[in-house]
Amino acid sequence: EPVSEKDIAAHFGVSRTPVHQAVLRLADDGLIDIFPQSGTFVARIPRRALYEAILIRKSLEETTVRLAAEQADAADIKRLEASITELSLAEAV
Repeated sequence: EPVSEKDIAAHFGVSRTPVHQAVLRLADDGLIDIFPQSGTFVARIPRRALYEAILIRKSLEETTVRLAAEQADAADIKRLEASITELSLAEAV
């Protein structure tokens, strides 16, 4: 996926300098690939890191759902049920 520093800066209402610095940092972390005269793109997850990324995401999602369920009140449950119904209707289309 291409990354546009100009669009990101406009979206967040900041100058391009902090966005550029953030992009450089993400590139240092291997999360963005910068190709001179070609563009800046979100980096692919290396196959060797994919399994670990899936495990981390699954763990985070499970923990988030558990904590949300523990703290949910009746109104939260009603909103969740409404969201599930809406999703089911959208999938049927």
